[in-house]
Amino acid sequence: MINTGGAPGSDRASAIVVLGDAIDNVVDGVAGAADVSDFSPEGIYSGGVGNIEGVGFLVQGHRVRNVVPTGTGIARGITTAATRVSVRGNSVVQPTTTNGQGIFCSISRILRDYDVMSYTSGIPSCADASNNVVF
Repeated sequence: MINTGGAPGSDRASAIVVLGDAIDNVVDGVAGAADVSDFSPEGIYSGGVGNIEGVGFLVQGHRVRNVVPTGTGIARGITTAATRVSVRGNSVVQPTTTNGQGIFCSISRILRDYDVMSYTSGIPSCADASNNVVF
């Protein structure tokens, strides 16, 4: 996905949303519409939707960059919201320090072999398994 964004008036947008595994994608650019002053973008969301709970998903091999918040919004490179998710081999990078979270886990997750760069919070609420680099 290249240069995706929110609808006019929407304060949030995700480039990719899945109820299941998310494997080998590139997200390069998520930005808000010009009429939105506080925008919170997200590169990839893998998890439950509505009343459907996700279990045992794999989030692997992504390159996420240029996820651009505005105003008081926060950026999230990857969000997981399911039980027993494995997050591995991802690169979540911003060109400059960005208000947000590189990889956000709404329920405990296991993270392995990833790089997160230039987010104000690298991996809040995630279980750091091994070989992870946050800078």
